Amino acid sequence: MLPFLRGETTLLEPLWRNNHLTQFYKKTTPISQMASVAEQVVFRYPRMKILEVGVGTSAATGAILDRIDRSYHSYTYTDISPGFFEDARNLFKDHSDRFIYKVLDIEKSPKEQGFVEHSYDMIVAANVLHATRSLQETTARVRTLLKPGGYLLLMEGTNTDVLHTGFVFSGFKGWWFGEKEGRVWGPMQTAGTWDRMLKAVGFSGVDTITPDHDKGLRPFSVLLSQAVDAKIQLLRQPYISACAVPRHGDLFIIGGATCATSALVIKLEEILTHVFRRIVRSQTLESLELHNLTSMATVLNLADLDRSCFKDINEQQLEALKSLVNASQKLLWVTAGSEAENPYHSGFLACMGYENPYSQFQYLNIVDLDAEKVSTIATALLRMADADFDNDYGLSDRVWTTEPELRLENGVMKISRMKNDPSMNKRYMSNRRSIHAHANLQRSNIRVMKPGDTHELFIETRKPEQDASWTRVQVSYSTSTALKVEGAGFLHLVIGLEEKTQVPVLALSEHHMSVVSTPSHWCWALPKHVPETRGEAVYLGGIAAALLAVNLVSMASPNTAILVHEADDALRSAISAHASATGIRPYFSTSKREQHHPKGSTIFLHEMSSTRVLEDLLPADVSVAARFDQGSPNRVFGRLESLLPSIVRRETLDRASSLVVTRCDVHKAAVSFNMARELAHGSTMQGPTIKTVNIQELPGSSASIDHGIQIVDWTRADEVPVKVQPASSHVILSAHKTYLLVGMTGDIGRSVCQLSSGGPSGWRD
Repeated sequence: MLPFLRGETTLLEPLWRNNHLTQFYKKTTPISQMASVAEQVVFRYPRMKILEVGVGTSAATGAILDRIDRSYHSYTYTDISPGFFEDARNLFKDHSDRFIYKVLDIEKSPKEQGFVEHSYDMIVAANVLHATRSLQETTARVRTLLKPGGYLLLMEGTNTDVLHTGFVFSGFKGWWFGEKEGRVWGPMQTAGTWDRMLKAVGFSGVDTITPDHDKGLRPFSVLLSQAVDAKIQLLRQPYISACAVPRHGDLFIIGGATCATSALVIKLEEILTHVFRRIVRSQTLESLELHNLTSMATVLNLADLDRSCFKDINEQQLEALKSLVNASQKLLWVTAGSEAENPYHSGFLACMGYENPYSQFQYLNIVDLDAEKVSTIATALLRMADADFDNDYGLSDRVWTTEPELRLENGVMKISRMKNDPSMNKRYMSNRRSIHAHANLQRSNIRVMKPGDTHELFIETRKPEQDASWTRVQVSYSTSTALKVEGAGFLHLVIGLEEKTQVPVLALSEHHMSVVSTPSHWCWALPKHVPETRGEAVYLGGIAAALLAVNLVSMASPNTAILVHEADDALRSAISAHASATGIRPYFSTSKREQHHPKGSTIFLHEMSSTRVLEDLLPADVSVAARFDQGSPNRVFGRLESLLPSIVRRETLDRASSLVVTRCDVHKAAVSFNMARELAHGSTMQGPTIKTVNIQELPGSSASIDHGIQIVDWTRADEVPVKVQPASSHVILSAHKTYLLVGMTGDIGRSVCQLSSGGPSGWRD
């Protein structure tokens, strides 16, 4: 504040430099409501050419693009100087093919600055028009840029009773630009003033205001107005517009067979009699006198309000319907009630539009049977009749279309659109080919699986266990493979934060995910001496190595030897330490020349070694042989194993995915794991280097124990590449529920039942 008071800087510069202004706009202005209104307009017109005046902080631009995505033709990004353009190019780089950057001073003629008049479909102005010397002249210049029917989306201060807005912005030079125009207390204008001013320069006035400041002390509002000419004004209010002589030819009204529809027809005829030269009534399709039908007539069909025309349709009705469609230039077909109960008509009209391209057909469904029908039907019919132009979805010269389907529900008129849904499209195509997307680790639970030779990441869709005896852990580090835990099977080791207390814990998990649910007796508090980040990965690697060592040594017979092939430094260190304490002699072998170990501690096995050489190298009294090169093409250790007696145990101590035994011995598993923890404590932090792999780099890799103990780091990524799964993968049978399978009595059906029930061919995840 002091540099501003000394005249050394403007108040705007420090606010802009420290990002305070952007945060103020995001937190105190209705930007999200503005984006919502823009989304509704773009929903109807997804090919709009949009121009934003005075983008400033780009807060409104970003919010709007988040809602409309790429449902627009072009977005012209303007400001009084190009100073913001470079940052905007980086911020909106995903939209670079549709963004146009141009300098625009809205206090000068846009045409003289290279802008084409009446070339935009929507103009966005967020807190910018008030900072001009003449608000009405500025609004008139904006109008010259819009096509007839185009929209002006404004966010402006409309509550002049709120003082804190002026306190914040009164130090800005632009706040006082309107002083000579009479805005001596500030530039804010009420919604009523905006309505009068917009109407004076060729707009419809304030069509919508969001939020209405009368409901609270909100200084800002979002205003929506439409650029109008004589034609657009007529289409907006067709039967209110003055009509000295009928402006349309013949109107055929079909309906009135019941008392309710008869009264409706009479009221409609009173309104429409001054608009159409002749009105012909027919109670039903069958009673329609075909010779009275004139070519290119306007038809209003209310017969469906009496009974469904397409339910049990007969030949006479079908012939009458054909003649009606062929003679119609404009046809409005009205129904009432739920379409689910009467689903016969909308598809017919959609097809007719393709077969009769020179005619217009509109289907209007009034869901609420008690809704006001007269004004709704009259407005829809006259808009069709007055729209003397074909639908141009490119919006060449005006922003208006005659919708093929309308639905009035709870007082809101709705239209239908087929919208692109990338997530559904990807799920559908994932049945045919591999499709990947990006998922946020904070918003999604990510599962690691190895369906083939490489790892893949998936978004977990199953609900976690809700049992109070289970603990949820947000994983920071995990083992890349599942390790054997005596009494439990193959489990993953993880370190992370307990979800409720945020206390670091070490846990065993049946699943390899970013958030795991595991029994509470499989969780242990992390020792305080373990440092965060890298220290936790080293500690987990040491625990993993110790667990493998404990399991391997426990399998050996007393006073015998164990032979371990391709163990990394961490495994060798842990096995040697535990074996020496139990009287077991460890031997290590390798087929890799680059392995550097102390002389005599490693047996080198050349892949071309003869059987006699291998027999000479084989240690005596081996009771357990374990290998950690399951993925290696080198088969020399397999030949060595064949020379061992049959009583020697061959062990695999890891696997790509977890596997919990049917009868899990919780006590035995806890004893085995606690022994591994004791072995690791005190030596892990000074032990060999542990390999870590970023979770982002895991997909596509074949990380396994033959590459050494690898720890997956979940902390260094916000987004990860995940493989999209088809919708059928979301259907997961529960072991705690009963399912009824109908019509599956054949061989395939019986096999499915057997598989699901975990029979001889069953499986467990």
